Amino acid sequence: MCTVCLGNRKAEIINKYLPVVSSWSEPHFLTLTVKSIPKKNLQAVIKNMKQAFRKILNTYNKRNLRGKGEKLVGLMSIECNFNPITKTYNPHLHIITNNRKTGEILLAEWLKRGKKKNVNAKAQLLVKVKNNKDCLIEIVKYGSKILTENDLNKKASSGKKVTIYLKALYTIIEAFEGIRLFEHFGFKLMKKPNKEAILAKIAVDFREFNYDSTKTDWVDIRNKETLTGFISDQRIQHILENCIDTESS
Repeated sequence: MCTVCLGNRKAEIINKYLPVVSSWSEPHFLTLTVKSIPKKNLQAVIKNMKQAFRKILNTYNKRNLRGKGEKLVGLMSIECNFNPITKTYNPHLHIITNNRKTGEILLAEWLKRGKKKNVNAKAQLLVKVKNNKDCLIEIVKYGSKILTENDLNKKASSGKKVTIYLKALYTIIEAFEGIRLFEHFGFKLMKKPNKEAILAKIAVDFREFNYDSTKTDWVDIRNKETLTGFISDQRIQHILENCIDTESS
């Protein structure tokens, strides 16, 4: 839920995997999803989705080792959205494949293995990647949206009303416990050379700050100077003060 931690995580993954994705000749973006579900079923469905995807990979890995199947290569992340109107959740997998054939295989297997009442072919998506970096950012930026559009047919922007459904967000975070949100398959990353150890130093000249939410900044406990001079965006301030729903889930 911490935007700073999510930003750090996103940067690390992009730096690590962008050279790999950029080396693929025709990467495709694939979304695999299931029918929206109530809160009580969320954790079980998330686990079932990850297991189903892993079984597909294991099946083709075994075939490939016998020289009888395609090698599946790609990146995968899992995300979940909340629908405040129907009070349901929509977990789905975002995948970047190294080529279209891999995407078609994963899509076909997903539809074949899923129950028709739970998996709708029209809800799945397979398109060619136009911008490798943008696509990689799309699959690693979050596990759940913090801001939810009040009108689900429109994307959040400065002119649209949004709400933070805090209880629903916590439900999603709780359901993801023990679940790996991002992983790669079909290839190994090259190991980077070990960095030289940095010796620790004891700081003897330092300043101590406490965070003051009324100033949205860190304040020096001695001279009361602020650390960054940050001025909170008025729209974000409005959302934090007036657009948090703690009941819906």
